[in-house]
Amino acid sequence: MPSGLEIPALERDSTPFEDLLPALVRLDRRLALAVDRARLAFGTDAASAPFRGLFISDRDVDLMLAREPGTSAFHASDLESGVVAEALGDDGADAKCSNGVVFGSRLAWLADTFALSPFDVDALVIALAPALDLRYERLYAFLQDDVSRRRPTLDLVLTLLCGSPSDRATSRRHFSADAPLVRRHLLHFGTDAAAVQSPLAEWVTVDEQVVNFLLGHDVLDRRLARFCRLEPCESSARALPGALEEADWHALRDAVLRAYAAGDALRLVFRGVDANAHRFTAQQLAAACGAPLLTIDASRLAPLADLSTLFGIALRDAELRRAVTVVSEASAMSADIADMLVEQRGIVVLSATSAPPSATLTNGALVVPFGIPSLPRRRAWWGHALAQCSRTAREEVLDTLAARFRLMPGQIDGAVAQASVRERLLEQHATNAPGELSAESLFAAARAQCGLELESLASRTTPRHEWADLVLPDDAMQQLHEMCDRIAHRELVVESWGFGRRLARGGGVNALFSGPSGTGKTMAAEVMAAALGVDLFRIDLAGVVSKYIGETEKNLDRVFAAAEHANGIVFFDEADALFGKRSEVHDSHDRYANIEISYLLQKMEAFDGVAILATNLRGNLDDAFVRRLAFAVHFPFPDAALRERIWRGIWPPGAPVDHAIDPALLARQFALSGGHIKNIALAAAFHAAKRGDSVELIDVLHAVRREYQKLGRTVTDVELSPFGEPPRQGTASPGL
Repeated sequence: MPSGLEIPALERDSTPFEDLLPALVRLDRRLALAVDRARLAFGTDAASAPFRGLFISDRDVDLMLAREPGTSAFHASDLESGVVAEALGDDGADAKCSNGVVFGSRLAWLADTFALSPFDVDALVIALAPALDLRYERLYAFLQDDVSRRRPTLDLVLTLLCGSPSDRATSRRHFSADAPLVRRHLLHFGTDAAAVQSPLAEWVTVDEQVVNFLLGHDVLDRRLARFCRLEPCESSARALPGALEEADWHALRDAVLRAYAAGDALRLVFRGVDANAHRFTAQQLAAACGAPLLTIDASRLAPLADLSTLFGIALRDAELRRAVTVVSEASAMSADIADMLVEQRGIVVLSATSAPPSATLTNGALVVPFGIPSLPRRRAWWGHALAQCSRTAREEVLDTLAARFRLMPGQIDGAVAQASVRERLLEQHATNAPGELSAESLFAAARAQCGLELESLASRTTPRHEWADLVLPDDAMQQLHEMCDRIAHRELVVESWGFGRRLARGGGVNALFSGPSGTGKTMAAEVMAAALGVDLFRIDLAGVVSKYIGETEKNLDRVFAAAEHANGIVFFDEADALFGKRSEVHDSHDRYANIEISYLLQKMEAFDGVAILATNLRGNLDDAFVRRLAFAVHFPFPDAALRERIWRGIWPPGAPVDHAIDPALLARQFALSGGHIKNIALAAAFHAAKRGDSVELIDVLHAVRREYQKLGRTVTDVELSPFGEPPRQGTASPGL
């Protein structure tokens, strides 16, 4: 059989069926000789006997006893003689055909691909014939002396192809479980009756997808439709921006092209959380090879009872098409399935988005890691995703999105699709150009793609405060702006300018906010998140800290792993509970507490996101943490001037506030932080709302007294004297 065949193209001069005709003609000649021998064996009147098959005559018994053990009803030893070979036309004179197989045909390609011997090909043609012409069913019924046996049995195949009992016994190896015909699911065996029968009585059929292939019907096998998807070669896939860096992509593509052209086996293990990036890259590889893409969804295949058989059929279907094969979630595959993949020829892509695949799959495979795409690739993918949805956006918006959100291609596609839906719903209120997505919709959709894994460990806060709401000393405000600038331009400096190669560990931005309670630490984090267009994630310490040894580290590992892909600001409030000082070791508890802190140091140093640690007591933090922080912003207790600014800005524009309320006087008389002032303003507003009037001084003073009570303090006459007669203790509240 010729080697190195390409899969036959459909534009051949002859049709696939015409290519099969020489093999069928050869079979007809073989059957004609066999019929002549059968007539001699059965007798000329056998066909007209009215009760034949219903009883066994004396003559039948005599013939069976006279037959040599291991032979069939009619002896076919002379079918391999030179005379018969000449009758079959196997003189080798035809340069376009050998043993009935046309060079370059699909049958020849099948034989070469699955390493079929001439005997295998002849057996395959015998089983194939009834699927092409029903007259073969009647011929097989005659040769088997049973009108109910219209398909060839294993006994008939051996009779037609073997000349002696020993040859028959030896040739049965072609139908063993590890033989190509059976192992690659080219032939199937079965019985017509429920009763147990000899293997020789099993009928032999060609798999339906093999029949379709030989006839040129390039359709997906109906048995595979539940868990497979077939995509034709798409040249447009070559234009996709791609999820890999340029150098990595070219090296991978060249390796795949060499293996595909040579017909070699090549396994690729795609590692990374974004299955869409794996799929896009596989599409590009298939397009580069000019091959279709067959995707096997392992999650849908796993529950099926006959998964091994179906998976084998799927792999064989990929070889029939010379398709690039993608197996999703390859990590969950059993050892038997893994062994089948190892033996598969062609290009096989194993997509592993969670746990790494077994050693069986990775041994001898090329592992391709998929990380976060670089800034230029993310920017290109935003443009591609918009073009796919027939949408546009301003260039500066896309530049900011690519820099601010470190998203995978699948997340970018999802964000654009979500923003498109939002714009359609709000189209009558839109102010942007037709087909253009607004920055607000795109940023909201990008945020929705992030932090899903972190939500079980943190509370997502949508920022509502702005810079104008924040009252701090000028130096602290300047530090916050510098921190925002570093976050906004991190990709440019770290990636494009190459500073990332100089960093020993993670390139994240970490900051410490320290100061008394209520001085604006949480508000500052919200303001920064709003300015950057990202979400704020407040870590729930109760869900992280555990009394059990080792559990805190596990929880922290989950937090930091999820936070790196959150594309937001991770806020650790009361951070001294986690990042406390290491102490001298007096017992095992001290030792494990120090291990927790050391582990935190390692995680913080390697963290690649944005984290803010807030504490009321900076002195309780371990010095090693402070050294690893890029910023340390102190939030002082506000002086009278800052308190006045807070009082002036605390009232919303829509709140009815009496003009007699003097912010400067309140600031001088009551030394309170911004958080307490906010509580007082809110409580005063509720008092006024119940009275049905505007907020007056008496409401504010009553709220001040209540806030002092929470602090364990008492409002003094000196503090109240500038406001007139002080309220006596125990008097009713205004409006009560």
